[in-house]
Amino acid sequence: RDAERSTYVLEVAASEVSAIGTQPAHSLAEIFDVEAHPHASTHVAQELLARLGKDVAAYAIDYSGKRTPQLLSLQPEDLAECVQKACLPGRRHDSLFGPSRLDTALKKLAELEKSLAELRERDDATATADVRRAVAVANCAPSASSSRDELAFALRQLAGHEARIRFPHLSVQLLSNGAEAALSAANPTLSPGRIDGLLQLVAVVMLRTSRRAFLAAAISDVRGLRDDLELKVHEQARLQEAAGRAQHQASAAQEQAKRS
Repeated sequence: RDAERSTYVLEVAASEVSAIGTQPAHSLAEIFDVEAHPHASTHVAQELLARLGKDVAAYAIDYSGKRTPQLLSLQPEDLAECVQKACLPGRRHDSLFGPSRLDTALKKLAELEKSLAELRERDDATATADVRRAVAVANCAPSASSSRDELAFALRQLAGHEARIRFPHLSVQLLSNGAEAALSAANPTLSPGRIDGLLQLVAVVMLRTSRRAFLAAAISDVRGLRDDLELKVHEQARLQEAAGRAQHQASAAQEQAKRS
């Protein structure tokens, strides 16, 4: 996954992302200084200010070690350069982003959206298959390797003498301190090792299910950003077309003036 991530995202140290944001304060005095206030000299106020000062310093240290993900082709220096170009006198609307830069960004976003959609589909398929497998393991589904006790338990289930374990019952066991005892009571043929493997499988299913929700939000964000850039492309094309017509009309007017 790290290799795929590096295709679309560049990890930048937080201290380097100064073009679009400010660095955190390293002391409380940089944010506000109330030491001169009469009430700041009380014991409670001094303790509170000392605690806030430690929190500010700890946050600055923590922030400096963080790395901020940036989309390739849409990094802060690219956006800052576009803003600088926009402030130049006589700049052209269609020169804020070079066509190649926009095209590259759109292509990268399209590839990222496709990759996220494929990952979501794989999670869906794998989670569905793992749910079936977990339920089969929990209920000792008959197979060629089933023991006599497991087959007897399966027969008692068919006769209605044993309750069938369903996936919701398995998933809630991840939050229980007595998961092993509960599963063993529901199916006495499950060994401790098999219960441990079953709970690990359920945890993987829940992880994939949770990731699917995050993938849906990420895909939505990528589509929104891509739509915004496509609007920019269409706007550039419209401005270029208008500039071309104006230039053509100016040339025609000059030719007309020369003839007359």
